Amino acid sequence: MRQFLINSGYSHEAIDRYVKVRGDAQKNNMQKGIIALFFQNSEFSVVPRALNAWKDYVAERKRVKRVAQFVINRLRHPLAGWF
Repeated sequence: MRQFLINSGYSHEAIDRYVKVRGDAQKNNMQKGIIALFFQNSEFSVVPRALNAWKDYVAERKRVKRVAQFVINRLRHPLAGWF
C-alpha cells in the first residue's frame, strides 16, 4: 500500500504523518469503546454497566418469583375453583 501511495505522488513524510494521526485516533477510539463497555458515566457516580445489568436481572427475577408465589397462593385457596 505504501508503495502504491508513493507511486501516486505522496511523500514519505505525508504517509508517515497520516499513519501516525490515524493510528492515534484509532487507539483513542478503541480505548473509549472499551471504557464505554464497562462504565456508564453520570453526574452522580460512575457505575459499571455489568453491575447495573446484574441488578436489573436480580430485580426481574425477584418480581417473577413474587408473581409466581402470588398465583400459587391464589390456586391453593379453598375457594379457588369458584373464582
